[in-house]
Amino acid sequence: MPIAILHLPTRVIRRLTTTLAPELGPEESTQVVPDGFDLAGGPWVLNLDGSRRFATTAEAEEAFSTPARQEIQDLVDALIAVRDGPAAIPAVLKTLATRFLGLYRKRVPSGE
Repeated sequence: MPIAILHLPTRVIRRLTTTLAPELGPEESTQVVPDGFDLAGGPWVLNLDGSRRFATTAEAEEAFSTPARQEIQDLVDALIAVRDGPAAIPAVLKTLATRFLGLYRKRVPSGE
């Protein structure tokens, strides 16, 4: 039987597994779901009775965002501020910010 990995605060299903003892993150729990359970059309919230409902945008964003992603976004925002900042910012820092942003965009096509 598949096991749903849930984000505890929202009960949004993050993923399914067949591993009996899945590795969980700090805000995750598990719940057994019936065979044939499908995540298509989701994201889904799994209710305590085993039924599911479509997750709201806020629930999905909370369930799938991580502090690390926010830290990266904060860094990208700071680099953009340096790159686009006033002329008083040394050219070497603007060049460095531009190069880091270029590398980031290569790794993350939707970057910036």
